[in-house]
Amino acid sequence: MEASRDRTMRQILKSRTNQHALFSSTMTLVLGIMGSAVLVVSAAFSATGIICGFFLMSLVAIVNAYTSDLLIRQCQKTGTTDYDTLTYAVGGPIWRFISQVGIVVLLLGTLIGGIIQVGEGFGYGLDIVSSPPGWLVNGSGRMIMVFCTIAIVAPLCLPENLTSLDKAGVGGFVLVCFLTIWIMVQCCIRGFPAIPDGFPIAGFGPGTNGVVNSISSFGFAFYIQPIMLPMLIEMPNGKDGARILSWAVRFTILGAAFVTYGLMGFFSAAWFGQDTEGNILENNLGKKEVQAFLNISIALYIALSLPPVLFPTRQVLDAWLPGRKDRRPLLRKVFLITFILCIMLLVALLAPGNSGKTLIVTAATGVLIASYFVPVVNHYFLYFGWARCQRRYMEPDVFWAEPLFDSNESAGGFLGRPPPGTQKRVSVTPSQAHVSPGGVVPAHAPAYDDGSNHAYHDTASSMTELKGQGLGKGSLGKEAALEDGGLAGEPFGEPLSRMDYRVKYRSKILEWTFELFWPLCVLGVGLFASIAALTIINDA
Repeated sequence: MEASRDRTMRQILKSRTNQHALFSSTMTLVLGIMGSAVLVVSAAFSATGIICGFFLMSLVAIVNAYTSDLLIRQCQKTGTTDYDTLTYAVGGPIWRFISQVGIVVLLLGTLIGGIIQVGEGFGYGLDIVSSPPGWLVNGSGRMIMVFCTIAIVAPLCLPENLTSLDKAGVGGFVLVCFLTIWIMVQCCIRGFPAIPDGFPIAGFGPGTNGVVNSISSFGFAFYIQPIMLPMLIEMPNGKDGARILSWAVRFTILGAAFVTYGLMGFFSAAWFGQDTEGNILENNLGKKEVQAFLNISIALYIALSLPPVLFPTRQVLDAWLPGRKDRRPLLRKVFLITFILCIMLLVALLAPGNSGKTLIVTAATGVLIASYFVPVVNHYFLYFGWARCQRRYMEPDVFWAEPLFDSNESAGGFLGRPPPGTQKRVSVTPSQAHVSPGGVVPAHAPAYDDGSNHAYHDTASSMTELKGQGLGKGSLGKEAALEDGGLAGEPFGEPLSRMDYRVKYRSKILEWTFELFWPLCVLGVGLFASIAALTIINDA
């Protein structure tokens, strides 16, 4: 086990499976992170200037990469793989419900705002090169919204795994790169026309409203946590899987998104200066044929970016929907997807042209909860030993009858649930929850169904032999972990120690700085961005 902890990414990526996991998770995250945010960063740069713009963008990117790593670390320590089980482990049902509400508000608002922008983009592009019928483009392209939902969004929501959207991610990223390269080339050909006309290099532009709007745009351009965390179960087992997902997040936030935002924002602002529109496609980008192609291609990209957003939304609503999860799972999934898409379309069709306000309100509330508040509060609860999984034994409790780790030491130990179709779950009381020296679960342990949001099969377990040596710490009421290296005969449900969560530092000053002070700064960034967003809602 010690050797597996020291594995470098180069060693991890020697496996083709791990290489594919890194690529597919990165491209899926790239598809989900930018969306409509790629259209607003140009105006943010025009208001903040070059130096301040890159500083604000760097700060927010680092903060979101940090909170993503924080969530992965929390899942590793508590044996969970999504917001639902993690927040239950930390704060119980009330904290889990707060998290669920934040995710639904954020992602459902993103879906609504996104489909409105799809209709507007396609409609504007068609209107440039032809005279489309009014029924097609009226109301911000209502019929276009319906068609794109049925033909593009709905089919991409059907796959079971998020990482299966990696090919769509590649296609969408190519479209965004084309827009970015076009703006760069045209700006260079014209000789950076806005820079001699007063485009700020080191300071903010005139007026405070544009600056506040820019802070809001940067604050919500990098959120990826609700899409990232459900992908944890799809990663390879062990610490290797956690590191792969962590690096996929870094490649996405600090690589693809940061570079794309930076290039597009700088060159757009250097081209149009203070005349940069809130949506860069509203500026004159060249010949009408090119303008039409750019509008239609980016509208297509936004449509492709909606399925990764719908996936975690469906997870939360599945948890709220009563009934057994293992009965007619395909019908249940199709029903939830249809329900979410109908809600998205209903709101979009009744309030076309309000994508700006929709995105601002949902970002100001949902992003604050899901991407800033939940990770930081979870961290403090686990750091000080206040979390639910650190304070009590769960009775009755649940654990997996199939191991959650690869018995091969090179896999790195525990992380995540087994693939769908291989799980067996049993419920036991603490008196039953002992493992014999041979690692055998008692035959009388009954089947368990808690109605939770997980893709497992609730089947009664007979004498199921565990590959591990025992049951791990940090058990939850909803989820429990097996940890490689546990002690045979250890009672299930032993609370997670706060020392198991804490990271060792060379000095207390470093520990207090990175474990206590820095998370507060991160929360402050989220609050500041939310307040900035709400102050400019009437101008959206």
